[in-house]
Amino acid sequence: MKSRSFTLTEVLVVIAIIVILAGILIGGVGFAGRKADSAKAQASIQILSAALEKFHSEKGYYPPCTSASDVKFLLDSGKLKLVFGSNKYDFFDKNSEKDFIELEGISNSSTTYDDPWGNAFQYKCPGDHNRSAFDLWSKGPDGVKGASDQTSDDDITNWDTAR
Repeated sequence: MKSRSFTLTEVLVVIAIIVILAGILIGGVGFAGRKADSAKAQASIQILSAALEKFHSEKGYYPPCTSASDVKFLLDSGKLKLVFGSNKYDFFDKNSEKDFIELEGISNSSTTYDDPWGNAFQYKCPGDHNRSAFDLWSKGPDGVKGASDQTSDDDITNWDTAR
């Protein structure tokens, strides 16, 4: 009885198949992670939009910001605030002594609330897309907004929910 060993070609074919399968698996995991981050950013925008709507219903106006700017949602002395530039807006109803929205399930380890990529959300009121309300968006994974205060292709917005 003669023992048969593998040829170099057979070994190379098996290695190539393993590399191809590993590439497909790693690519699929990366794609799923990117989709999850985009979904988290969209959910965050919906939650923050709800807080802004509650602010509007309580105060009668949205926080004004005529050009797009970075905004921070932060906890200051246990109260939620919207901060951009030197402006601070309380998201706390003094009559009922309640926050307009609870961030406990979605807060970051720091006191600020950013998008999944660590960037501040963008805010403009009145908005270019929501003229009677506000525009709220994330710059997306690239962290870059489009030219002239316009959004880029990977931005997550409160006016384009078809993504």
